[in-house]
Amino acid sequence: CAIYMADVNKDGVFENIEKLSEYINEPGYNNTQITLAKTHEGKEFLVFASDRPGGYGKMDLWSSELSSSGKPKKASNLGKTINSPGNELSPSYYDSTSTLYFSSDWHAGLGGIDVFSTSFDENEEAYVHPTNLGRPINTPNDELFFSMKEDSSGAFMATNREGSFFINEEHCCHDLYEVSFKKEEKIILPEEPEQEVDTTINMLVLKGVVMDMKTKLPLESKLELVNNEDGMLIEEINTKAEQGKYMVMLPSGGDYAIAVSSPGYLFHSENFIIAAAEGFKQVEKDILLKRIEVGSSIVLKNIFFDFDKSTLREVSYTELNRLLELLVKSPNLEIEISGHTDNKGS
Repeated sequence: CAIYMADVNKDGVFENIEKLSEYINEPGYNNTQITLAKTHEGKEFLVFASDRPGGYGKMDLWSSELSSSGKPKKASNLGKTINSPGNELSPSYYDSTSTLYFSSDWHAGLGGIDVFSTSFDENEEAYVHPTNLGRPINTPNDELFFSMKEDSSGAFMATNREGSFFINEEHCCHDLYEVSFKKEEKIILPEEPEQEVDTTINMLVLKGVVMDMKTKLPLESKLELVNNEDGMLIEEINTKAEQGKYMVMLPSGGDYAIAVSSPGYLFHSENFIIAAAEGFKQVEKDILLKRIEVGSSIVLKNIFFDFDKSTLREVSYTELNRLLELLVKSPNLEIEISGHTDNKGS
């Protein structure tokens, strides 16, 4: 593959089509899947995938700064933080948040090819460690060509997940999918008045304060409520350091995971299974977070196994990805994991 450029006239017709120089098109190798990236200073770069020599694996991501006349300069590798011994593919750049999206079959994910995001650290002059976009964007199948809409309301991508076109009962083809993002709602409980709750409906209201376990001082934190049945994020709540208060409502007839995190602390998780007709119930529960230090321990309460089996259920991935994120953010952290599989079967 080689990359070309062209002018577009007023009628939308391509003109002056030309192949880019060997700065981009390394002879004898694949140079493909190009996107345009812009820095805060207004510099423009081409980012593309290539299997040329000098990379870290099979297909790597490369970039080339554009001159004032729009001509690309000699391409350089984006580095080992992004590139791996595997394939890094289909880059796309979102100007509004200066975020680079790409797909990889090597970085830790849900299986197959997953979509990741990263951004450029001006101080370190390098891209930060990529973050897996998680479910429901990624699946055990392949996800590629993730592209944000300009208004941030969603994205488009190609995937061969369940429900895509089949030939001979195989996931042969990547279909186009549209992604819609739920509007983020952040609930911060004020001192006065308390939020009113309808006590006539079936639900569990969980409320309390997020605190440091040792000092008992309130913490600024993020609380995520996830539906364990489909892995979907239902709600995200941020607490303030001055109060640390939170309140979350759990409708009846559901299986919920709650995770609370704060910078410098181990995350805390809870699991709530609420019967369909359990009525109204309110529970006061303060959440005590432990600092990341030698000897600290937490219980992962959203790890599940099927009856009489030792394989993890997919519902466990959300909690494991949360643990993975903690390790990525704390590269010097060493952990020990102990536990057991289903303890009811033979």
